[in-house]
Amino acid sequence: MAVDRLHAAVAALLPYPELVLGISPTTLLVNGEPLPADPRVREAAALLHDRDVLRLRFPVTASPAEVSDFLQLLTFDTDVVRKRGGPAKMWEDFGHRSIDVHQIDYDALLGDDNTDAGDGGPAGRASVPGSSGSKAGSDGRPLPGRDDAVWRALVKSMATRRPTTTGAAIQQRLLQIAGSADAIHALAAQAMLQQPPAQGSAMLAAQAAAVLTTFQRLLSAVEAQAPGKVAETLRNLAAAASRLDPSVVLDAMAESAESGFGSSVAGALSTLFDDDQIARMLAHSLAAEGRSSSRMAAALSTMAPDASRQQRVLRLARNLSTQGDPEKSSEFHSAWHSLEQMLSGPGDALYTSAEYSSSLAEAEARSHQLRMQPTPQLDGWVHSVSAESVKTLSVTLLLDLFSLEESAEAAAEVANDLAALAEDLLMSADYREAERVVQALTDVASWSDPRRALASRIAVDTIARSTAMRDMGGAVADFEEGQYEWFCRFCALLGPVALESLVTGLAAAPDGVTRERIESVVARFGEDAVSSMAPLLAHANWMVSRAAIQMVGRLGGPQAVTALLPLVRDPDPRKVREAVATLVKLDDPTASRAIAVMLKAGSAESRGIVIDALAASRARRANLLLTAALQDIVPLGRDHGLTLRLLTALRFVGDDQSVPAIAKVIRVWSWLYWVQAGHVKRAGVGLLASMPSRAAAAALDEAARTGDLRLRSYARAGRRGDR
Repeated sequence: MAVDRLHAAVAALLPYPELVLGISPTTLLVNGEPLPADPRVREAAALLHDRDVLRLRFPVTASPAEVSDFLQLLTFDTDVVRKRGGPAKMWEDFGHRSIDVHQIDYDALLGDDNTDAGDGGPAGRASVPGSSGSKAGSDGRPLPGRDDAVWRALVKSMATRRPTTTGAAIQQRLLQIAGSADAIHALAAQAMLQQPPAQGSAMLAAQAAAVLTTFQRLLSAVEAQAPGKVAETLRNLAAAASRLDPSVVLDAMAESAESGFGSSVAGALSTLFDDDQIARMLAHSLAAEGRSSSRMAAALSTMAPDASRQQRVLRLARNLSTQGDPEKSSEFHSAWHSLEQMLSGPGDALYTSAEYSSSLAEAEARSHQLRMQPTPQLDGWVHSVSAESVKTLSVTLLLDLFSLEESAEAAAEVANDLAALAEDLLMSADYREAERVVQALTDVASWSDPRRALASRIAVDTIARSTAMRDMGGAVADFEEGQYEWFCRFCALLGPVALESLVTGLAAAPDGVTRERIESVVARFGEDAVSSMAPLLAHANWMVSRAAIQMVGRLGGPQAVTALLPLVRDPDPRKVREAVATLVKLDDPTASRAIAVMLKAGSAESRGIVIDALAASRARRANLLLTAALQDIVPLGRDHGLTLRLLTALRFVGDDQSVPAIAKVIRVWSWLYWVQAGHVKRAGVGLLASMPSRAAAAALDEAARTGDLRLRSYARAGRRGDR
């Protein structure tokens, strides 16, 4: 379905070969102009932007196979696509030319000399240790250049945490930087200085994320290109970290423990830090914040998983913080106590069982010590609070409450809550739960308790008339076959009241799949749907009224005849024509009598419209009605024009049953209406000559032998085919 719809959309763009579809993170642009705001546009833009697609053009016809390949490209993992050169390069490898794909060029974007990181401002020329232009670090090794475009691109990438590219220059520079502790320190320090202005913990968190991103990407580059240098790189990372702000490093460790990002770096560095280094970081952070926090506990658990080592680090940090100062010792006592409590586990042993306390302690220890690796029970815990489980539980609880409620007022209130819940479920496409609610309400509506049954019926009616039902009627064309079958079943469950929303959708639906599917659903209600179609029969929009007339004719039955009969005398000739064409196809004597009366007693204009409609219907019953009208009409004088119109209409529906009436009317004669009589004779003879039947040929022979002078002449010409 996706391939077919996209193929149709691409085919519609062929008349516009110069059209360029631009992609931004939030919208699509056509030749630079953004499309109107729409959730589907935003989702499409986000999808394409996340896959590094910048522009699309459709210069030539795309086959379904090419469209399928393009959709397949969008399903690939983003990192895999980038490693293979980006979406444009991969699309080029497919060998198709029907869709022109342009990708985001991160090499050019991040290496732009005009970015803030390289304009000579504070962000681009930040003063960091070892960045004064020296060519060698503290270890005597030459440092990679830090003033060129590649360096600025890397700084910006680490600061913004945008992906680095797979360009050869970028990857080679990452390897060079990983080989020098000074270069790593300089890159991380500049990435920290690139963060936007912020205050307090927000600034610290941004800097920590930049440092963690820098370390992780350097390690990943070495693991991919030079696995033998991983150990050396880790030592360089540890040396660079020891020269950064201890609060930033500690926060980076906490971020890794809580989010799982950079866990390989954090785990490796924890083995390289000694107790004194960890204690200094902890003391510095506590002095800066003035209190302990769960992030400190998470960081300490990451760097010192062992409980005895944690206590040793805490003692060292306390000594470093107080340095024998009694005032400081008193000031930090509560903070140290709080941090110890966080590390030792929950303090509610007095109020819980030993087994429960042990379980909590084990869960907390695993969350910190295993760096957010989930416990075996985590999937079950998460599922129990998922949106799906919460909705299912809400439905179950409300249904149970409704079945147990004894007060009529309370039952009505719960029923209203169930109706609102069902509408929310429909809006969120949770069809199974919505059907469960309606099924339960309809079951209750059949109970003997009249108060509860009335509340249930009102709730079901509210659901059937809801905005969600009207929206679903408008979107029925997009339903898959299974969804469509569910929709039919759901409408049947709601009952005839659902027709109000369906009829509203039918009035707004364009010709095509949507209208056909809604009509199919309405048709399942049979004659019960006719009364709901009444507002559309008199609709001011002709196309809507026409669809309603055809729908009522499809439903059929006495109620359909009753609904359509007033339209036979409608001032709008289009409605009259459509109503007559529909009525004549219904096997109902009442409809035939109404049309016959209209042919006999209506105005000349309305009788002409009815005659044309009967001819257009090509129905067998139309022949009988037109033949009867021809027998009763006075062919000369005021009704002369209608007579000719009847003869013309019988060319489309006439058969042997109409031959006697035609043979009779062509024998009309009058000196007063000499010309009109000639027109009738000529038209009637021509009609008989066009009918391929023995009865018509016999009537023509009889007219040639026994008719008046003009009739014999016309009949002979008709037999020869001269007409």
